[in-house]
Amino acid sequence: MMETGEIDMNGSTWPKTDIIIIGAGPAGIAAGIQLRRYGLDVLVLEKDSPGGLLHEANFVENYPGFPEGISGTKLVSLLIDHLDGAGVRRFTDIEITSVDYRDGSFILGTSADPRAYSSRFLVIATGTIPNPQAIPPVSDQWGRVLNGVRDLIKGGIGDCTIAIVGGGDAAFDYSLGLTRNDELRKNTIHILNRSSHVKCLPLLWDRARNNERINYHKDTSIIRMTATKETLHLLLQSPGRTWELETDYLIYAIGRRPNLDFLSNTLRERLDDLRKEGLLYLVGDVGNGIHRQAAIAVGQGIEAAMRIAEIFPEPKE
Repeated sequence: MMETGEIDMNGSTWPKTDIIIIGAGPAGIAAGIQLRRYGLDVLVLEKDSPGGLLHEANFVENYPGFPEGISGTKLVSLLIDHLDGAGVRRFTDIEITSVDYRDGSFILGTSADPRAYSSRFLVIATGTIPNPQAIPPVSDQWGRVLNGVRDLIKGGIGDCTIAIVGGGDAAFDYSLGLTRNDELRKNTIHILNRSSHVKCLPLLWDRARNNERINYHKDTSIIRMTATKETLHLLLQSPGRTWELETDYLIYAIGRRPNLDFLSNTLRERLDDLRKEGLLYLVGDVGNGIHRQAAIAVGQGIEAAMRIAEIFPEPKE
């Protein structure tokens, strides 16, 4: 049960629980499910909707138990059903903007309340955020410059020209996702790789090459971008030529970094010690570098829950 606990700061009180999980991607969901199996009190906070980057995944082919593969959105639906079926308390639209550690408790703040939540244990499963765009959009008021494909696919965007900057798995997976069904197959995709080296899986490269709707351009950079309400105008530089491309959308897929900006300086200094003490856990993409896979994240979430449970030998109601 959640209770109210007093934590110094002029006698202020705020909700306190044993364990808080920030983030409801595969790692956070797995941790929450396993903790409830131990009968432990846990609260999951998510700023968006559960699922994390699985919402961006065209097709997940290496998650055990699905030999034919499964779409990212379908896997998200199954994970949410499992989480809710386990009785895990979760809240969406809760963005944690600060985390500190004082007097044996983690203090979590939001934009509205710097001391909104408190817990003894903290599992951070906040994933990653996109690297800064190479060229800032001249105007993003029409939502034409993006860092992912979730909104486009959810909206059933079709018969559009879409440029994707990148040369790794994400760029090629986005391209395939944007041409994967009858409606989306009307889209024309241009992958703009700033180098000559393709860094995606061979199978993604082969599928993209065999897709007549996907055009690949190596050693190609954006020199200038202008925008109107109707379109984006890109001036591009490729080997031996400068050319123009009119697009409906521009998507950046140029890498991601851990989403840890909310940690206080004090907590950063104690990060290693708190992890060694078993009070703080970084699970999933937030700590995995390039090894961002749903199956890895799930395993880490379960492991964190099991380690926490060792400190609570008796189930709690």
